[in-house]
Amino acid sequence: MVLSYGLSLNVSFVCSIQNQCNLANQIISVERVNQYMDIQSEATEVIEENRPLQDWPQDGYVELRDLKVIKYKYLHVHLTVLTNLSD
Repeated sequence: MVLSYGLSLNVSFVCSIQNQCNLANQIISVERVNQYMDIQSEATEVIEENRPLQDWPQDGYVELRDLKVIKYKYLHVHLTVLTNLSD
């Protein structure tokens, strides 16, 4: 009978600890929601004073002409890696 009571008491302790952990998690969740409510909002996506001029190009591109990339120079040997990318 003592063993039976001891085992049931052990199960009660486990359930009690699990309930306390669940309660702590729920309280922490409420605290986090309160913290998120106090966060300042981000700046607007477009700041009117910093808009580009009207004649500013809407789409940009880079054109490379006669580009040559030399990997290394050693003993008067020039190994060209990339040439004429725009062709």
